[in-house]
Amino acid sequence: MTAKDAPGKGALDALSKAYGDFECEPLRKEAEPLERLLFMLLATGQRRAEAQALITSLVPGRYVDWNEVRVTPAFELGRALAPGEGRAKDEKAGLVRAAHMREFLATIFNRFNKVSLAFLHEGSALPDAARKRDRFMTWVLEAHPALGLCLAAELSTKLDAAQQPAAQRVVQRLGWSRGKSGVAAVRSAIDAHAGSTRQGVLFWRLIHVAHAHCHARTPDCEHCPIASECALGKKTVRSASKKEAAPRVRK
Repeated sequence: MTAKDAPGKGALDALSKAYGDFECEPLRKEAEPLERLLFMLLATGQRRAEAQALITSLVPGRYVDWNEVRVTPAFELGRALAPGEGRAKDEKAGLVRAAHMREFLATIFNRFNKVSLAFLHEGSALPDAARKRDRFMTWVLEAHPALGLCLAAELSTKLDAAQQPAAQRVVQRLGWSRGKSGVAAVRSAIDAHAGSTRQGVLFWRLIHVAHAHCHARTPDCEHCPIASECALGKKTVRSASKKEAAPRVRK
């Protein structure tokens, strides 16, 4: 069997083409934890340099700090996060990014009474830093698994990608776990298919496709980049094609 014919090779190639290699590190090495997380949040679906340019244009720049960004009206923040000017598509993209950023900042503020994440620094002497760090990691891994993965790697925190439901779902639908369920089977499948690809990068891609297309109840197989490698995807797309090709009966 050649490498080209290896099980899962088609899906790996399709994932790589669709999402590429995501780098957790922002372009500014001295970036604070919150800026790093916001950068990763914006970097989804666009180039790193573009995401970093948007982040650095906000603070310091348009706004004094991230708390001011948190209370900024969505339409104003949306204009600041639009990749271009005057085009409806860009304005819509800016509003979507603004909504995600405001929700992210609001959740942090509501949980910790401020948007500073200084307690994430290694060796932080802040009161209850360890407890706050655990609380924060629990939340971010549940709400934003891919961001949590990058943050965990940065904090040298052990993270098992196979425990994330979204990754489990994609692996099982691709048939990588050979019909077996459970964390151990999914972990083994991810390890076996990662190959020369860093497991973190593969996990990032699996999370992307899970959140964008491979939903638990209503998967969007029609637009999924790995539908042709998935039994459910093939069946769904084929069924949709038959419905479109069926002649309409006049009443």
